[in-house]
Amino acid sequence: MNQGDAFHARERALEDSFFHARNQALLAELKKQVNAENAKESIRGICPIDDDSVLDNLVAAGITGETYVALSLAPLVLVAWADGTVDVEERRAIMSAATADGIDNVCLKLLEDWLSNRPDAGLEEGWTGYIRGLKERLGPAELKSLEKSVLERAERVAKASGGVMGLNRISTSESNVLKHLKAAFAS
Repeated sequence: MNQGDAFHARERALEDSFFHARNQALLAELKKQVNAENAKESIRGICPIDDDSVLDNLVAAGITGETYVALSLAPLVLVAWADGTVDVEERRAIMSAATADGIDNVCLKLLEDWLSNRPDAGLEEGWTGYIRGLKERLGPAELKSLEKSVLERAERVAKASGGVMGLNRISTSESNVLKHLKAAFAS
């Protein structure tokens, strides 16, 4: 091989290396976009948030469909256990909310376990800590939308049973849990 051919071979190797690296970077960016879109659609499928910018910001904050499931179901479980037991109506309300939101079978099994066996205090602590961390990553609109979604569902569970003759359906202990959940968003 003469010098000209050797030079052209090196030139080709340089170009191939450059374009291969560039293609890998573009491919990585494409995968990132697809993953973000998948995460957004996953969240959209299980929560009542329709605003694309809110969903984009949730994804940018690192929330996946699985994270949203835990984030949204943990408060329901906490409210259900507030009185020390989970009654049939509370269980029905939680399972109805979960299936209506398209929660998958694995999460439904976890939820069933949480409703049968009271989770330890770490669930509330973990949830509260996560919400506080999210406040640093989300804007006010996204946080308010998330708060509204989570608290409305938790309140529906609290109203699912209890009360005397249909009055004051939310017990004092359930009301206290709802206040703690709301405080996590405020503090």
